[in-house]
Amino acid sequence: MLTFFRNQQAPLPYTKALKAHHMQSKIKDGLHELKEGRLHSFRVMLASEDAKTFQAYLEKEIAYENLHFYRDADVFRAKFSSTFPIVSREVRDAGLVLYKKYIEEVPELHKFAINIPVSVKKKLDEAFAPGSSSPPDQWVFADAYVAITKLMFEDSFKRFLETAEGKRIWAIYEPQSHTRSKSKRKDKKASSSGTKETAREATKEKDKRKDKESSSSAVLTDDESYEDED
Repeated sequence: MLTFFRNQQAPLPYTKALKAHHMQSKIKDGLHELKEGRLHSFRVMLASEDAKTFQAYLEKEIAYENLHFYRDADVFRAKFSSTFPIVSREVRDAGLVLYKKYIEEVPELHKFAINIPVSVKKKLDEAFAPGSSSPPDQWVFADAYVAITKLMFEDSFKRFLETAEGKRIWAIYEPQSHTRSKSKRKDKKASSSGTKETAREATKEKDKRKDKESSSSAVLTDDESYEDED
C-alpha cells in the first residue's frame, strides 16, 4: 500500500504551488539579509525624503546609476507582486526595459552593465536572450538588487558618511545609535544607583564610627569615676 502512494504523482496544481513556494522561499532568503541590521536601516533611509540628499551627493560623483537601478527594480517587483511565479509577455517586456538600460552591454556605444557579479549578469543575459528556455519572472532582478544594495552601502554611502550631512542623516536611521542611547540611559541609571548605594554605605560607616566613639567615651567616663573613688 505504501509503495502505491509513493509512486503516485502529485496533482498539477499542488506541484505548481509547491514549486512556487520553493521559489518564493529562495527569493525571500536572498532578500533576508536586507531586512535586518544596518542594511535594513539603509533601505529605510532610501525610502525617505533624506534619500534626496544622498542622491544629490551621487550626482556630484556621477555615480547615480546604481541608485536608479535600485529604485526601478523596486517598482518592477511591486508591479508584479505575487506568490506564484509570473511568466508573461508583460513581465518580459517590462523587465527587458530594465535589462537594456542597466545590464546589456554595447561596447561600441561605450555602454556597460552596472557593477554586479559575473554570475548574476550571466543569468540575466540568459533570461532575456531571444527564445530563452528560462524566461524571466517577477523575481528575475532579485540577485542584482541585493548586490547593488550592498555595493552602494559599502562604497558610495560609506563616502557619503564622511560628510556632515551624511553623519547627520545616518544618526537618525543607524540601529546602533538607538542602542547607544539606550545604553547611555542604562549606564546613567546604573551610575545613579551606584552613587546612592555608595552614599548609603558611607552613612552606615559614619554611624558605626559614631557608635564606636560613643562607646569609647562611655568607657573612659567609667574609668575616671574609678580613679575619683581611689
